[in-house]
Amino acid sequence: MRCLLFNIQIQCQSAHYGCNAALSYDSLETHQANECAYASTRCQYCESLMLIGAIDAHEQECGQKLGSCSVCNQYIPLRVLQQHQSSCLLVNPQHHLQNINQVGNLAQHVQTLQPETLIQNILRRLGGTVNLTPE
Repeated sequence: MRCLLFNIQIQCQSAHYGCNAALSYDSLETHQANECAYASTRCQYCESLMLIGAIDAHEQECGQKLGSCSVCNQYIPLRVLQQHQSSCLLVNPQHHLQNINQVGNLAQHVQTLQPETLIQNILRRLGGTVNLTPE
């Protein structure tokens, strides 16, 4: 079996990028790893064959890359994440309402703080004791 493999000429995996090399089985791996002018690799997400110089940009925006849904915290492929989040809000409106209430409560709390009180609280936490005057 091994003898048959050595006699077969195999085209480089980067043939569709312009590499015309047809090599024996035993020299193919070395060619693709070290010698090919059109060196390519597979995307870790979708397994598409890409030129090495373009793989980083592709992987940043690959539709199979997973992103986290801000509503349910599930990992979803980026290509459908926005659609998922829209439907997730419809299915789980309680989460969305909780976020709105938390922002509202924070805004109300911030409005009740006086600047002098806020500065005194910050200084107290830092270990300083300073008396502030209205000036």
